[in-house]
Amino acid sequence: MKKRGGNKINLRKVPKKKHRMADSEIYNVGIKKGTCISRKTAVSILYKAALVLLRCDSDTESESEEENDDEFLYHLSKYDELIAIICAQDEIKNHKNYIENILQTYTEEKFRYRFRLSSEVFASIVDMFGKSDTYIALRADKRLTAKTYVAVFLWFAGDDKCNFRVLANRFKLSISSISRIIDRVTFFLSSLSSKTISWPTKQKKIETSEFFSEMGFSKAIGCIDCARIAIDTPADRKHNFIDTEGQSTICVQGICDENKKFLDVFVGYPGSCRDKLVFQNSVIYKQLPTNCKNFYLLGDSAYPCLENLITPYNDNERLTRIQKKFNIKHSYARMSIDNAFGMLKQRFRQLYHCKLKGTQKLCHFIMACCVLHNIADENDLQFVYEIN
Repeated sequence: MKKRGGNKINLRKVPKKKHRMADSEIYNVGIKKGTCISRKTAVSILYKAALVLLRCDSDTESESEEENDDEFLYHLSKYDELIAIICAQDEIKNHKNYIENILQTYTEEKFRYRFRLSSEVFASIVDMFGKSDTYIALRADKRLTAKTYVAVFLWFAGDDKCNFRVLANRFKLSISSISRIIDRVTFFLSSLSSKTISWPTKQKKIETSEFFSEMGFSKAIGCIDCARIAIDTPADRKHNFIDTEGQSTICVQGICDENKKFLDVFVGYPGSCRDKLVFQNSVIYKQLPTNCKNFYLLGDSAYPCLENLITPYNDNERLTRIQKKFNIKHSYARMSIDNAFGMLKQRFRQLYHCKLKGTQKLCHFIMACCVLHNIADENDLQFVYEIN
């Protein structure tokens, strides 16, 4: 096969039988009529389709590698019409009336996958934001709908690969508008932390202690641990944010109950800080005796053992059988805090590596995600899955 002028390929006829085989392969790998797929998926499918056509020619050997490459490009070019359809579908998904038109067509399952919350919780957040001073202070003739604000924020928070440019293309807004939207919703949700993230009442403490008593800790009302959120390295004090794994991170200390809901969140210390140091500088450290009274928290060996904070025995290879058994039960009882952080990151995947700039904005964004975690229903996550 010879090339004519630049990158153009001299096309030749291909038997209809081979086209039918390729079309069949396309349907097998995922394209169906009327469906919307991403460009990455489209490239993968087209690549497979071209390989199928090449396999159809396996009975005739190519004279050279260059001829084989031309053959592959030829088969790939036969699906220009399919590429045009995919691009058209992509434009539909990025329509300027996405909120009004496209969002309404989502099923509950797809809605929870995209926005990481149920449509009912989404509507309640939109209602709260629409009545907030943050939204009312905006010019009525210029501001976007409250639904757009919340949708942009949740799309960003729920996708670890999302950035401002992607959001601008999706919602047909400028990058600067996307930045302002995320800032406003972030600070609004963070301001709700005093209401949604609060210490349990006396009755709630009794109910929680009954749950932990089944594991051998009759006075436990929660678990404490520290997680680290990967961030872009700040311009100043770079070395302070490097953790033990060599990543730039920021510390998030959380206390949760048996339902994996946060009772207290303390965020802001650099990733290089030890859990003990973060705890001793947190607000809850001095308030622990007053808040817990006759109850206590469960923490790992990184924390100091206090009257209101029970930690496991240090494993110095000389533990007795009873001490080892205590550590096993202690570790099992503390699983709720590990699960809470795991659910938080799985729901709001931007926390795997947050792309926001500025320590203050990062802290408020993390707090906002914790607020949404407490508002959301745990059962929402059964619909949050990754599509291959």
